[in-house]
Formats: sequence, structure tokens, C-alpha cells
Amino acid sequence: MVADLFLHTIGRIQHGYNCRPDLVQINLHEEEESPYQWLGHFWIDSLFLDNDAFDYALKKIGNDRICLGTDYPFPLGECYPFKKCGQLIENHQTLTFEIKEKLLFYNVLQFIGKNEKDFIFNDNNQNDDDMNINDKNKTNNNIIK
Repeated sequence: MVADLFLHTIGRIQHGYNCRPDLVQINLHEEEESPYQWLGHFWIDSLFLDNDAFDYALKKIGNDRICLGTDYPFPLGECYPFKKCGQLIENHQTLTFEIKEKLLFYNVLQFIGKNEKDFIFNDNNQNDDDMNINDKNKTNNNIIK
């Protein structure tokens, strides 16, 4: 939520940075220290509940730092009974399938430092990294058949 507030008040924050150096705790007034430079350096969730606000976030932050948001444990999210989790992203008219996948799944994996393979198990409930090469070949052959 704090990131959302930063995003929607960035113009005011930048104005204060430029006009009121007495309010800035540190004396940095270089372009590379501008509040605008922080956009895209932190993560936010997708729970905007408004297409225009979500589009603004995509425009300012980009699609690499936005993850599916649920508002858990609070009952104000976009989940059942009123909506399906991720519905704002899934129903978005201009996002490609690949970007939707990033927003719904892959970005959170990057955020937690995991990859998709960390959650895929074979029949023996072994992680791919724990399997020897013969087991991998057997599994791959079974998938191909």
C-alpha cells in the first residue's frame, strides 16, 4: 500500500524535492537521486480495483515489478464471492498473454527468489535438481509419450 501511495503522489513528492530542499533529510539534488528515479525499484501488488489506476501503475512502474495482490488477510480484495483473484489482470484488454503470466505468476517468483522448476515435482515427489540424469531421462520420455 505504501508503494501505491508513493506512485500516486510522485508528482507532489518530486515537486517538494525540487522546491523545498529544507524538507529533504539529505542534501541530494542530483537527477539520479530524484524521486522519479525510484519508480521501478520496488515491488507493488496489482490490487488497484480500478483499470485506470492499474494502467497508470503499469505506465510508471512497468510490468516487471507488479505482482498479483489479494489483500489477504483483509476481506476487501478482488476475490470470491464478487470477483476471481487476478480478474483485473486476466480481463485486461491490452495486456499480452506473456505480460499477464508475469503479473499473475512469474514476477512473484522473482520477488521470492525462486523459479518455476522449484515447484514442479515428478511422480516420486522429487525436485528436478534432486534427480539423477537417468531419472530425468525416464521422466522426460514419459512426458513425450
